[in-house]
Amino acid sequence: MNVLAPPKARLHIEIVHDLVCPWCYLGVRRLLRTLRRRPDIVFELVWRPFLLNPDMPRVGMARPDYVVRKFGGEDRARRLYATISEVGRNEGVLFRFDRIRRTPSSIDAHRLVLELHVTDAELARRRAAWKQPAPRYTRGVLAKFARHSSSASFGAVLDKFD
Repeated sequence: MNVLAPPKARLHIEIVHDLVCPWCYLGVRRLLRTLRRRPDIVFELVWRPFLLNPDMPRVGMARPDYVVRKFGGEDRARRLYATISEVGRNEGVLFRFDRIRRTPSSIDAHRLVLELHVTDAELARRRAAWKQPAPRYTRGVLAKFARHSSSASFGAVLDKFD
C-alpha cells in the first residue's frame, strides 16, 4: 500500500430499474462502462426494483393490446421503438421489438434476482477454483438432453451437437 497515494473515492450507487425496461438496460450499460473507466473509484451498486407497468396482469398481455394501452397506438410505439433501437445500436445492442408477442409482467422476475455481495477478487477466485461436476446421468433421456444442450452462459442452445 502506498501511504502517499490518496485513498480511492467510495461511491454508493442505487439503481432503480425494471428488468423489462430497455432504457434501464441501456442506462446500466452506460453506467458500468463509465465506472470501468474510473479505477480510482470504489463503487457499490445497490439494485432497487421498479415496476414499469404496475397494473400488468401477472400472466402478461398480448403485445398489440399493450402497445395501445401504453403508447396510444402502433404509430407512436413504432416511433418510440425506432428511437430506442437507434440508441441501442450505438451501444452495440440489437433490440428486436418486432419479435415480442406478449409483454411480460416483471414482478416475478424481480423476486428471482439474486444479489451477490462478494468482492471481485473473491468472485474471480471462486470462478478459477470451480470444476464442472461429472454428469449425474450417463444414459437415458436426461443424459441425451444434457449432451445436446449448452449452458445458459452460452445462450442455452438446445440443439448442440458434438
